[in-house]
Amino acid sequence: YNLAPEFSKFHNTPEVDKPIIALASSSAIPSDAEEALNPKEKRAELALRRAHVSDAWAIRAATAASFFTRSSLRWLRHLRDTIPASNIRAHQVVAKLIAAAEFLADASFNVVKFS
Repeated sequence: YNLAPEFSKFHNTPEVDKPIIALASSSAIPSDAEEALNPKEKRAELALRRAHVSDAWAIRAATAASFFTRSSLRWLRHLRDTIPASNIRAHQVVAKLIAAAEFLADASFNVVKFS
């Protein structure tokens, strides 16, 4: 998606283990954070990482959809203003397109908001 590069940092999994391990005694826990995990914890961590990346992509896609739908609303409103008032059928069609685009913009915004 055509977004600013700084948004790509949200795809990186946040680092949690090292700060938590730093609080514990260094003699009780191995130096590498992943060595301290048992197989179940490793699977859970992998699942959490996958969920994080999946959520980040869903939010990115919904943000792009919302932004570009709102841009198309501006174009549709401009188009509506350039159509002569005598062309009632064209105004009706553009009004339906605007209503559909408003629905899509609101729905995609809610996906981002509630993710």
